[in-house]
Amino acid sequence: MARSGALLHLPRCMAIDIEFSDVTYHVEQSGSPGRKKILHEISGKFLSGELTAIMGPSGAGKSSFLNILTGFRTTGAGGTVRCGDQGAQAFRERSRYIMQDDELCPLFTVQEIMRVAASCKLGRQHSAKTRQLVVDDILEAMGLENTKETACGKLSGGQKKRLSIALELIDNPPVLFLDEPTSGLDSSSSLQVVSLLKTLARGGRTIVCTIHQPCSKALGMFDHVYVIAEGRCVYQGSSDNIVPYLGSLGLDCPRYHNPADFVIEVASGEQRHVLNELAEAANNDFWRKPYESIPVLEIELGGDKKSCCESAVEKFKFDARPPSELEKFPVLMNRCFIQLYRDWTVTHLKCIMHVVVGVLVGCNYQNMGSDASKTVSNFAYYMCTITYLIFSSMMPSILRFPSEMSVLKKEKLNRWYCLRTYYLAVLISSIPVQVMFCAVHISVTYLLTAQPLCWSRFTMFLLTCIVTTLVGDSIGLLFGTLFNPVNGTFLGSVVLCFMLLFGGFLCLISDMPHFIRWMSYLSTFRYSAAGMALSAYDFGRTTVPCPASEVYCHLREPRVILRTFSAEEGEYWFNMGVLIAFLVFFRATGFFSLRMRVKSS
Repeated sequence: MARSGALLHLPRCMAIDIEFSDVTYHVEQSGSPGRKKILHEISGKFLSGELTAIMGPSGAGKSSFLNILTGFRTTGAGGTVRCGDQGAQAFRERSRYIMQDDELCPLFTVQEIMRVAASCKLGRQHSAKTRQLVVDDILEAMGLENTKETACGKLSGGQKKRLSIALELIDNPPVLFLDEPTSGLDSSSSLQVVSLLKTLARGGRTIVCTIHQPCSKALGMFDHVYVIAEGRCVYQGSSDNIVPYLGSLGLDCPRYHNPADFVIEVASGEQRHVLNELAEAANNDFWRKPYESIPVLEIELGGDKKSCCESAVEKFKFDARPPSELEKFPVLMNRCFIQLYRDWTVTHLKCIMHVVVGVLVGCNYQNMGSDASKTVSNFAYYMCTITYLIFSSMMPSILRFPSEMSVLKKEKLNRWYCLRTYYLAVLISSIPVQVMFCAVHISVTYLLTAQPLCWSRFTMFLLTCIVTTLVGDSIGLLFGTLFNPVNGTFLGSVVLCFMLLFGGFLCLISDMPHFIRWMSYLSTFRYSAAGMALSAYDFGRTTVPCPASEVYCHLREPRVILRTFSAEEGEYWFNMGVLIAFLVFFRATGFFSLRMRVKSS
């Protein structure tokens, strides 16, 4: 269990009070005209040093309200939020949002993921030793010092929740938002989490969390309770005043009944005739403890303009200056490398499969590279290799971003890093792995199929296959950001079939009808096959030997071979340039698609 005394090591936060008025939220209704109103002009205030609970029945608008306060949702929102003397950008940068689901990298230990967070949040002014001291102090405060070497995927629900909070405490934020922090926890773990939040609030932080139906003991730990029903506020005040408040309106809570259960019963509509009366009475500040007002700064939620006091923003200084994106990049790169190495299905199993498939392909097309009577089959080997390389790199990539999207959204929202830094780290870290797998596969098949034993030709052949693999990986990343895993996998297979059909082997490009031949220029298979053919048959290669058992070998002259399969002599680097252009296009498009998906989710 977390020891509150350990939290005294954390510096006291700058007080930031949050006051909001007339907050509204609308969403578009699918299949029907008009917009549905989720929040109805709600107002109130959350003070620093207090632990606030936003309560209400399911569908009341609790999470929507929290998303608006954090800036996670802005479209369809209206009203005004005042956050002390901080500007809009400063407030958003200093607040942290801990979502309901504890999205953690399961392959990392508690110590490792805390170090990553510390490296992303604390700049060069803090040495590695200082960062480690901060990590150790917070883990001890959270009661997680005995789980440092435990993988995140093996933690209990309460430990995961405390770790999620610990990750955001590293840069000592003055405002914490939590969505259902006790969801899925037993009563003991729930009390531990609420007690921890209470202690953190006493350090001067403004802590606001949604909670569904706490036990009476947990409810008593909250300093302030804000109850929402049908998008309207029906109570705001201390937890001790809930029963007197309802009693003043003729709603007497039964003896020995949990006040939280009773207020939820009222808010869920069982006493629907008094909801309007409750909403009017909730505007009274009588039921909360007195507070000391401070100067406020308005932020318009629904508009583009924000009336900000620039001098207040300039005077605001961070306790911990965050590192630059250039400093964060190697941290994310290292995390990606560790994740790739520990995920045996992505590395170890895939490497074995590349060797096994390479042996099978090589045995099937054995010695066809030096046999003029089997030149057509040798081109079939090229197409088989291209298909395998693209398929084996595209399909795992389609699943990568959907599986990491929840972690990415959480970390980006809490400003661990910029999206471009994360995307670049993912792309670059995957290149060595893709190159290694491709080299292993091609080395096996190149020798077994008896392609020309010349280092320059092998290098060009391998380079073509590597770029082809990276293009397949890029297509997968693009589809993974555009579609869900099921649709992305299906469409990826369709696109693969399209590229194979117009690759120039199943139907020669010269035999295609003129009105559809232009589609072959959209197939990466065409340029990959041409690059492989040119590396094998161009650059002054002599006549391919024809076996004595064959009377005549038509495709024995390199010029005839290349002309038959529409590979122009001397255009190896042109085909490589087109493949690289495809690579750049798909990766750039994937980034913009990922950015749109993160914004819309």
